[in-house]
Amino acid sequence: MSIRLTSMASALALTLAASAASAMPASGEQPLFNDQADVPSVVTRAEVTAQAIQSSPTTGESSGVVSVATTDPPMDRAVVVTELRQALAHGYHLATGEGR
Repeated sequence: MSIRLTSMASALALTLAASAASAMPASGEQPLFNDQADVPSVVTRAEVTAQAIQSSPTTGESSGVVSVATTDPPMDRAVVVTELRQALAHGYHLATGEGR
């Protein structure tokens, strides 16, 4: 009898906790600024356009101009392997394992 009562009590507690949690606002909904009055803007469209023209974006910031970074030409696998072998022959050690 007590096992039934325990399971029913836990189910009731979970139901009450879920309903209490659903009454809270979701993340990002607080604070609510419902009491603010809507005020029309005092700046005209022409003023905003003039200000935007005066401070144009720099390269790469929504300006349509893309700066291309210079890159080295791709290396062959054979070139990389020979460079690694030469470095190992001259005393370079790969940093592997737990002690490094």
